[in-house]
Amino acid sequence: MNSSMSLRRQGFALIELLTIMVLIAILATIALPRLREAIYKAQAADILGDVHAVQVAYSQFLADGGSRPRNSGWGAVSRDLVPYLPDGFTFATDLADYRWVRLSPSASPWGVEMGELRVRPKEGIRDVMVDKLARMANHAMIVKQRNQVRFYMVP
Repeated sequence: MNSSMSLRRQGFALIELLTIMVLIAILATIALPRLREAIYKAQAADILGDVHAVQVAYSQFLADGGSRPRNSGWGAVSRDLVPYLPDGFTFATDLADYRWVRLSPSASPWGVEMGELRVRPKEGIRDVMVDKLARMANHAMIVKQRNQVRFYMVP
């Protein structure tokens, strides 16, 4: 009986370990691109949430009798929109920088006074994010230009 117990295997063979490692590598190559795409979609949704917050602030500003919010620099909120944005809202995030530009009727695509929110994704994700934002926003009232996405906001 002791001889049969000594014949028992004590671990895995090298070929078994290599087979498992190859299977794990194959599964990782299938899953990682999908995970990366899900991360990009979540980041684009976060940016579009910021755009929506600015759209709501712009609508409230106009409803309170404002005409055209002043321009802002990259990463700086227009002083006119600050009271209408959520507390702690910033135009400089870890995903993108934003800039508010007021457009006169002669500069706007529709010939009316309006605003434009320019979104410039950060360097590492810019190439992917510009196209993804344009697709997720259904190309509605946006323009892709110089690594930016411009969201037009008509009163």
